[in-house]
Amino acid sequence: MIGVFYYFGQCVHARPEALDGAEVYGESKTTSFSHLEFWESELKKNMPWDYDYFPRGRVVYGLKTRKHTLYIDRCLNDPEIIRSIAAAFGLSGESGYGVRFDEHYQCRRCNRDYIE
Repeated sequence: MIGVFYYFGQCVHARPEALDGAEVYGESKTTSFSHLEFWESELKKNMPWDYDYFPRGRVVYGLKTRKHTLYIDRCLNDPEIIRSIAAAFGLSGESGYGVRFDEHYQCRRCNRDYIE
């Protein structure tokens, strides 16, 4: 599985998609569904915050490496949180995934330029 996710309320809020339906982006398979779309359609409800308020990330699949990569906000760099994100996408340590940080996935606490 690949897709986008948020982490808030001590919980992973994921939108997993099957790998066979994923789009090719460079040397990876990913989803075209954005965090903004996920936030607006499924998570926002009555919350007053923008889509980039909470920690978030994306799970992609490397075509060359044949491994998943979890791109996460730095504040999610905790083994328990990482395991819960991986589990939300049906991944385990044995299935081979790596973790990377990306400046695109910065919440209000991690992004020093965030304007509240």
